[in-house]
Formats: sequence, structure tokens, C-alpha cells
Amino acid sequence: MKEPVVLFLAIFLLSLITAQASKCNRSCGGQTVPYPFGFSAGCQIPLNCSSSSQKLVAGFPILTINADRIKISIEATCNRPLRALHRLYGPNYAPTSRNAILLQNCSSPAPCMIPSTMVYTHFEALACSPNSSNISCYSENNANGFADYNKVTRTNCKSFLSSISAESFNESAVLEVRVVELGWWLQGRCSDFCSENAICDEIVSPFSGKPGFRCKCKHGFTGDGYRAGDGCRKAPSDCNLAGYISGKCGGTTRVAVLVGGNDQLTSNILL
Repeated sequence: MKEPVVLFLAIFLLSLITAQASKCNRSCGGQTVPYPFGFSAGCQIPLNCSSSSQKLVAGFPILTINADRIKISIEATCNRPLRALHRLYGPNYAPTSRNAILLQNCSSPAPCMIPSTMVYTHFEALACSPNSSNISCYSENNANGFADYNKVTRTNCKSFLSSISAESFNESAVLEVRVVELGWWLQGRCSDFCSENAICDEIVSPFSGKPGFRCKCKHGFTGDGYRAGDGCRKAPSDCNLAGYISGKCGGTTRVAVLVGGNDQLTSNILL
């Protein structure tokens, strides 16, 4: 009798997940975002769609979304309270350690892997910073982790100015000015959400300490890895190298999906 009961529960759970996904509005201004994002209460990771069809998370404009991160625009704002940084630590997302968070009026030195001259060059024109010593930078040497909110607050800084994002902070890195990268995840059990032929990456929330995860298709399969999303299906046998790099043939893509933004919102510079 156990097997029919287990089968029934599995079918019920799958139908429940599918029903919840179907209640999610993924469209904003004629553009759609991928599972698990959306713009209604039924979405796994709810975003906001403004009256001007601008996509927002935590009140900040979204630039791109891909399989493991969201990039948002952070305009340099003088005297923005440090507590505004707390908005970037949600139940399903947080700033990664690939950010250099720019702060103002700090009473303690903050560790930063970006040369101070680079920071001052792009922000010294602000009316609220008459001298370069007014701006500090916080970053962590943790390639796969998240920025520690408690460590940022212990710098005793008064203001959250902006951010600089980069894959790495070495001499050849390309920096994205006025950009914050958020890593995202889902809460729950992998087996409830990940599709067959998908791999589950386990994540621990940097703020609450609760377990989370992301799904991705195994090599040779294409899709987003989620039962309620595109799932995973066998990639065409003639899939070439370019297809695998772009993510069209399975695995995690490194190509972001543009969902909004303005060319003036971010500028790429070479360190």
C-alpha cells in the first residue's frame, strides 16, 4: 500500500507546484522574465513592475537576470542611509562577494580590493564628496560567497553611496560601475522543484542561515532545470560548442537575459 500512497503524494505535489506557477504573472511591459521570477504574489521570487513598465527588485531597476544572479542599477546617491543596504538582503537574494560596496562617512577602515584612485575617479564629482576621503569601499575576497551584511555595518559608515561589480578584482578585471550583483536561490527541497536530469546546487542564505538551492540541467540537456519552468530535455545531437557556451544545449548559461535597463545606467570600464 505504501507505493500507491507515495505515488499519489508525488503527483499531488507536482500538480500543486504547477498550479502555483500558473498563477504567476511573468510579464511586465510586454517583456517576460524566466521562472522562478514574476510580478505577482504567486511567483516564487516576486519582483515589481512600475507604472512605466520598469522592472524592480528591492526598489532598484533590474538590468539583467540569468541562471544564478540578478544585476541591478544603483545610482550614486549622497547621504542614502546605510540601512538601505538591508533592502538588498531578501529571502531569496543577497549581494555577492563580487561587489565593492561604496560607503560614506566611515569611522572604521573598510577592506577594499579596488584601488582607491579608481573609486575616486568615478565618484569625486559628486556634490556631497568635496574630498576623496569621504568615500570608502567594502569588498570581500570570497569568489563564490556573499557580502556579509554584519561586517559592512561594523565599518560604522553612515551612508550607502553605490557599488562597483566585477567577476574579479584583479588588474585585468572589467568593472561595472553603479551596479550591484545579487545571487539568488529558492527555498525548499531540491526534489520538490528540480526537474529530472537536473543538478541541485545547495546554498545557505547569508542573512537568515536557512538552506536554499538552484537547479540546473545536466550536461547534454537543455532547459532551466525546474519542474515548473522549462525542465530538462535532451539536447539535439548536432549541438555545437557555441550552443553549449550560450546555454542552449544544457548546463548553466553565462549569457544574461536582458530584462530592462538603460545604457546610461551602467558603464563598463577596464581596470
